[in-house]
Amino acid sequence: MQESNERKSLFYIDLYVLQKASKDFRKEVAKRNLIDVTGLKFLSRMNFDIAFTTFLEVWIMSDFRKSLIVCFVAASFVIAPLQTFAWESSGCGGCNGSYFETCADRFNNKVDSFPGWSQVFSLGCSSCSEDYYKSSASGGSENSWVDGTDIHFRNSHCGLAWDSYWKKTLSSIPFTDGSVTPGEARRAWGDYDLEWMASKCCSLLRDSSRAYWYTTFDGLHLMLGFKTSSYGATNFGRKWANRMKKTTILWWTWDGQTVTQAWFNTTDETQPSGTTARVLAEVHNNYNDHLWGQGYVGIF
Repeated sequence: MQESNERKSLFYIDLYVLQKASKDFRKEVAKRNLIDVTGLKFLSRMNFDIAFTTFLEVWIMSDFRKSLIVCFVAASFVIAPLQTFAWESSGCGGCNGSYFETCADRFNNKVDSFPGWSQVFSLGCSSCSEDYYKSSASGGSENSWVDGTDIHFRNSHCGLAWDSYWKKTLSSIPFTDGSVTPGEARRAWGDYDLEWMASKCCSLLRDSSRAYWYTTFDGLHLMLGFKTSSYGATNFGRKWANRMKKTTILWWTWDGQTVTQAWFNTTDETQPSGTTARVLAEVHNNYNDHLWGQGYVGIF
């Protein structure tokens, strides 16, 4: 196949939703596919650990005046990076479904409430253009739109269209002004900012098209979607976002679910039996990604 020259590896995980799946089955899925990697920490937390350790060591070894100086330096070292971190979400709702835009809005509004995050745009059917997803080589402006944010969530119908680059019919994302096929976003997503692209629509990542969507990766960590049809769930986006948020109680903090785990768990909660969610990854370690600020994020 031609695409084998584009990407050397294709990683993907499926989750087949069974409403009465046993706990053992669920544990086995988690054990085989969704094991968290520990040891590496988010940058700001790592900076805090280094600064605080340095401060304690000098406090013990120095007098009060020197300790005050170190305290000031340590505080600057910790706070300055945190102030510069700004992560951004975006979303679009498709046409011919009144809940599409609502679902995208609820996702972005939830993520917008996370510390360090802000919502850049959340557009409806008539406002979201195919150009926002297409590469510049295909006449698009994705770097200024979807790739200008860290995570993008789209809820819409999906269909089939002729891909002029790959010379075959593949799954596509429809818009009022056309559609986007894999060839039109080839090697486009992730080179500017985008880490996670999610599409809640029917069969975008079907078997016959998934490898072609993988060729859109150029720094993108994950592409989340469905192998099969998916069904209306206005709160899908909000529930997905909520699962990714870390929890803090007093002095204890628990990371949010990984981006992949949260996608599968939300599918399990909101979709009927027989629905299959699918996630593509740039490298296998990206399945351990959390949202920025909510846990570990893989670097490759």
